[in-house]
Amino acid sequence: MAFEAPSGLMGKPENTEEFEAFAVEDIVLYIASDVLEKNLKKNILHIYVEGYGRYEMEIL
Repeated sequence: MAFEAPSGLMGKPENTEEFEAFAVEDIVLYIASDVLEKNLKKNILHIYVEGYGRYEMEIL
């Protein structure tokens, strides 16, 4: 079975009102609000960045 998850593109979204922005050093991550609602568990979001790997992101 293939791994399925929300996906997206790099860069600032056109409709920023539907996203939450998180600054991590010199990188800004834009995550859709509905993705956070469905996938955030105990302030941890598992993300995959193509070419960089999988990460646990703690949202404070």
